[in-house]
Amino acid sequence: MVGKTNIDKATEILLNNISKGDSKTITSLLRELDSKVRYSLLKQGLELRDIEEVLLDSVTILVQKVRNGHYEDRGIPVIVYLIKIAKIRSFQYLRKNKLDLVPLTNDILANCNGELKALEDWDQVNAAIEKLPANQKLLIELTYFKNIPDETILSEKLTAYSSIESVRTQRYKAVKKLCGLLNTKTS
Repeated sequence: MVGKTNIDKATEILLNNISKGDSKTITSLLRELDSKVRYSLLKQGLELRDIEEVLLDSVTILVQKVRNGHYEDRGIPVIVYLIKIAKIRSFQYLRKNKLDLVPLTNDILANCNGELKALEDWDQVNAAIEKLPANQKLLIELTYFKNIPDETILSEKLTAYSSIESVRTQRYKAVKKLCGLLNTKTS
């Protein structure tokens, strides 16, 4: 059922209950996840129906992983794992809802040296973003989907970068890489 066998007894019981489909356990996890992430998801700009979908998706993913034997205990509480899943799913919902893509579109087109004339297929852009390395993907999400200024990214230590210049340089590299990924899709 679980990747590692040296888990504490409470986690083992929790995972066994999830594996059996115990509705009380699963409902309890859903409620706890809701109480921990709802406010931040609202703050991100997700609508209530999307928040509910994110929460349900997250719990469903966990249940499937546990049942299929793909869940690995990495020494973090199950709820922390669920919160990480919810954050990832929330970014997918934000992108799916096609927030204001004009700044991202303009930056991609400006950095493609005329190789791309237009970006009309958002699914293509979304797929390219998913292929970026985690640090570049995070910069794209913080800048274009959450509209967080470089100064805030730096002051709140939202990335590993230590200066405004490194944030800007890395974002430029991320946009260039996006451009390359999109060029290979259109050729």
